[in-house]
Amino acid sequence: MTEVIRANIQPPTSSACSPCLQDTLHSFNANTLQELFHTISHTTSSSPLDVIPIKFLLKALDSLAPFSLSVINGLLSSGCVPDYLQTAGIQSLLKKPGSDPSVHNNDRTTAKLPFLSKSPKKVVSNQLSQNLISNNILDKFQS
Repeated sequence: MTEVIRANIQPPTSSACSPCLQDTLHSFNANTLQELFHTISHTTSSSPLDVIPIKFLLKALDSLAPFSLSVINGLLSSGCVPDYLQTAGIQSLLKKPGSDPSVHNNDRTTAKLPFLSKSPKKVVSNQLSQNLISNNILDKFQS
C-alpha cells in the first residue's frame, strides 16, 4: 500500500517551490519607541522571574522604555539572547477545576517568561508575520 501511495505522489514543480518574494527578510529592523509602547502596553501577565511586576512596569513605562528599547534592539541586531532571558518559571495548573492534583494527566504545565524575554519575542513575531503577509507566502490554513 505504501508503494502505491508513494508512486502517485508527484514532486512539486519548481515554480511552486520558489514564490516570487518582493522583500526578503535578511535581518530584523530596530524597534521604535512607538512600536515598543504598543507592544508593552498589550502585555498582561507577569512572570515570577520579573524583578518588577508588570503593573508597576506599565506605570513607569515612560522612564523605562528607552532602556528597554536599547536592550531589545541590541538583541535584534546581535541575534544573541543571554541565558538569563532564556530562563522561564514553570507553573503547573489543573486542566479542569476540581481535578485530582495527584494525577499527572490532570496538569497543564506552563512556562512564564520574564518581561524582557516577551518583548523581543513579540517584536520578532510581528516582523516575521508582516514579511509573510507582504510576500503572500503565509499558508492560508495557518492559524
